Amino acid sequence: MSLTWSWWLFFGALIPGFILVALARGNGNASNAASDGPRYQNAYQTERGASTMGTLFAGAAVAALATAIAGFIFEASN
Repeated sequence: MSLTWSWWLFFGALIPGFILVALARGNGNASNAASDGPRYQNAYQTERGASTMGTLFAGAAVAALATAIAGFIFEASN
């Protein structure tokens, strides 16, 4: 079974999507730590796996959105 262009695009967009979400989460850490205090810092540092999985799922959502938009654009041109 071979992958279609949409799956290749999704997996290709997953890496930049993950990086984009990680950067956005990193930029928001200062404001979250300021509003929630030590409770936020402790949760962020001790729950690294949950933080990474959340970033991965959000990156997958970004990749799915990019794939859907590309699909609409390419199908409309045919």
